[in-house]
Amino acid sequence: MAVTRTFSIIKPDATRRNLTGAVTKMLEE
Repeated sequence: MAVTRTFSIIKPDATRRNLTGAVTKMLEE
């Protein structure tokens, strides 16, 4: 979750649309 927060600070829009999915996949793997 910490990673998600960091990305959210950098690019909120990108996080909501793309990074969230990418980060979730990486965390799951």
